[in-house]
Amino acid sequence: MIEAIAQHQVPTVLVGMARLYRPNFRFMQQALGYDMRNHFTEHVQEERASLHFSAAETTYYYQRIKALCDQHGLRFSTCYIGNDPTGERFERDQPLWSNRADCCDALGNVEAFTTTCATL
Repeated sequence: MIEAIAQHQVPTVLVGMARLYRPNFRFMQQALGYDMRNHFTEHVQEERASLHFSAAETTYYYQRIKALCDQHGLRFSTCYIGNDPTGERFERDQPLWSNRADCCDALGNVEAFTTTCATL
């Protein structure tokens, strides 16, 4: 998918991890023909009735996707909002961002953006 994004000259890939609720799994299984729960380890975190990838899984996926972005000359960032109320992931993933001043990578790249959620 990263290669296709690069071919369309999209400058930045903003990656976030899904929080899936149990009904989502049923709908996805009907549409896809297999159970998405197989993508979660036995140590999956359940929070507010939704399933989350573990911190280790999230870090693995982010690092792999960042490496692919680097290969294809794409900027990379992660969206953490709502996935980590403690802020731990924000600080852990920030070194992966192409634009460490802005997780959305708009600041300095989109003229109309002059502030971020962190500066409000």
